[in-house]
Amino acid sequence: MFLILMSGASAVGIHDYPISLLVFVVLLNQVNFVYHWQTFVSGTLHFNLFDVTEGQFTSIGLLLVRGIFGLQLWDIELPVVNIRLKMVLIAVILSFSFLNLLQPFSVILTRGVGKNGTTVANTSVLSPLVTMMILVPVPFLYYSSSPSPLRSHSLLFMSATTLPAVKATITMILSSMTKTPYPLLYPLYLAPWFTLLNVLIGSPLPEIPLLFVVTVWEVVDIAVFCVTVCLQVANFIQVPIFTLPPNASPPTSDITMTTSKHPHS
Repeated sequence: MFLILMSGASAVGIHDYPISLLVFVVLLNQVNFVYHWQTFVSGTLHFNLFDVTEGQFTSIGLLLVRGIFGLQLWDIELPVVNIRLKMVLIAVILSFSFLNLLQPFSVILTRGVGKNGTTVANTSVLSPLVTMMILVPVPFLYYSSSPSPLRSHSLLFMSATTLPAVKATITMILSSMTKTPYPLLYPLYLAPWFTLLNVLIGSPLPEIPLLFVVTVWEVVDIAVFCVTVCLQVANFIQVPIFTLPPNASPPTSDITMTTSKHPHS
């Protein structure tokens, strides 16, 4: 989901407006998280008219438009309101996303299938709010304290400060599927806070290299987490993955060729 958001933002040129980029990525990340949260509560996977698959096709379409017409297409000003086309598109996407963020809470607050209206794991339906409260504020606090990294290194900044939301969503999916309590905190969730703390105490460590190191940490952590989960599932159902059987010797044929002799006339 993160890559879809960043590719779509790049196709439209949202990085020219740091606040819009920040709200766009954080909001849509949380929309994805909340939709799996409602599955964790209701035990049912809900689909909408516009979901992740539609988002992928939208991102592909935006990239095709940029490839054909160039980025300057989105800088065209509408004649009546004198607003750039990209700002209209951003406003529509953010408004639609905000409405989608509110919709699942009607399910979360009223349709718990666990004991006394709890989640599928019999935990509080509001417990994932803790994770949201840990992850959501960091990008905004960082930008308010030091706006330059987002302006000069948009992808690096957004990766370092929002990638933990990817692990949070993956964990929510696993909790829904396995009906186990949702872990509210991983050490990875604190990684963006380290970058923020560095800024708040006067940046004793260079900001950009630190953001790069944190991003690498997050990517490796998520990759290891996903591989570990896949191996656990594979071992449980006894299906080998990530391995190849040893080279077997080619089978020998038991068929022997016989020749028949015909008498000469």
